Amino acid sequence: MFKSYLLNTDSSWKHLPWKKINTRVILLQRKIFEAAKKNDKLQINKIQNYFLNCNEVKIFAIENMIHSLNHYYDFYNQEKYICLDKEKFIIFKYIFSISSNTKFVKSKIVILFEKIKEYLIYLCLQPEWQARLNNNLYNNYYKQKRRSYINLIEIPNIKYKHNFNWNYLINKLKPIPYIKKYIRNWFENRYYIKTNKFCLLSHLFNQIWFLGLNWFQLMNINFNHENIFCKLTFNDNLFLLKEFSFSFCNMDSQKKLNKLNSRNLNLEFVSVSNLIYGIKSRLFKKNNLNQWRFNHKVKYLKIINYIINYIKKHIISHNYNLNHNLTKKIFISINRMISYLKIKRSVLYLNINKLNFDIHIFIYQQIILIFEYNYLKKTIGSSRMK
Repeated sequence: MFKSYLLNTDSSWKHLPWKKINTRVILLQRKIFEAAKKNDKLQINKIQNYFLNCNEVKIFAIENMIHSLNHYYDFYNQEKYICLDKEKFIIFKYIFSISSNTKFVKSKIVILFEKIKEYLIYLCLQPEWQARLNNNLYNNYYKQKRRSYINLIEIPNIKYKHNFNWNYLINKLKPIPYIKKYIRNWFENRYYIKTNKFCLLSHLFNQIWFLGLNWFQLMNINFNHENIFCKLTFNDNLFLLKEFSFSFCNMDSQKKLNKLNSRNLNLEFVSVSNLIYGIKSRLFKKNNLNQWRFNHKVKYLKIINYIINYIKKHIISHNYNLNHNLTKKIFISINRMISYLKIKRSVLYLNINKLNFDIHIFIYQQIILIFEYNYLKKTIGSSRMK
C-alpha cells in the first residue's frame, strides 16, 4: 500500500512508483467490474468507498488530469500549463476539502479541483457500468451516435438542474453517499453538456440515463402521453427530445423545450433531410472548397434507378408515417437536386419524369397500406369491445 506520509511537499512526482500506482488502480477497478458482473451491490459500494479514499487513485487522477490540461492548453491556446509538485501535493491533501462553495480559493483552482473529483468519480463508476453496458447493443450504437444526439439535446444557457430531473439518474445509479452528494453539487454548478474533452463523466451519465429505454434495439418507438403520438426512427438520429421529455424531465423543462424553435426538433425536416442527404452524398461529392459537385464516376443511366431504389428502401426500412406534406417536401427536394442534371444532360429529362411517376406510385401504395392497416386495427378493436 502506498502510504500518505511518504508523500510531502518535497516529493518528486516524477520518481513516484508509477507502475505500482497504475497496477493498484487497475486491480481495484477490476474488483468493481467483477462485483458488478455478480450484481453484488453491497460489495460494489464497499470497494467504491475504498477506491475514492485510496491514495494511489488520487495520485493517478491528479497526474492524468493535469497532463490532459497541459495537452489541452498546448493544443488549443499554445500555452504551457505548469503545475509544480508542491501544488500537486496540496491538491492531493485537500482534494475532498475544497468545493465550489469555498470562498477563499480562486475560481480557477476550484475548477481544477472539481475536474479532478469528476475524473475520480468517473474512474469509480466506469467499471461498474462497463459490466452492465458491455454486452448491450445500445452501448456500441451510443458510441457511434453520441455526438449527433448530444448536439441535439444541448441547450445553451439552461442549467442542468433547471432542465432535468436528476433524481431519475440518482435512482438508476444508487450510488454511495459521497457520489450522490457530488452529483447533486455537479448538477447545480455545471452546464449539462460541455463540448471539450473533459466530459468523460458527462458521457457516462448519458449512457446510464438512457439505459433501459431500449432505444437502439428497436427500429421505431411509439410514445403515447396525453394524446401525443409520435413515431421515431432512431437510426436516422431523430432524437426528438420534446416528445419523450415527459419520462425524465421536469414540467418547467418541457415548457422551455416546447418554446425552442429548433429545426432539430422537427420530425419532418429531419426525415427529409436525411433522405435527401443520403441520395446527394452518392451522386455528388464535395470539392476542396467544400462545395457540392456532381460525381462523374456515377453512370447517368443508373442514376434514376438508384434514386428510386434508395427512396423505397429508406421509406420501408424506417416505416415513415407518410402524409401529404412529407411527400410534397420529398418531391420538391428531389426536383431541386436533380435540376442540375436536367441542365447538364437534357437526355435525362424523360427519365426524370419517369422517376417522379414511379415515386408517386410507390408512395401512394405505401399510404394505402398504412390506411388499410389502421382501418383493420380499428375494426378488430371495435369488434372485441362488443
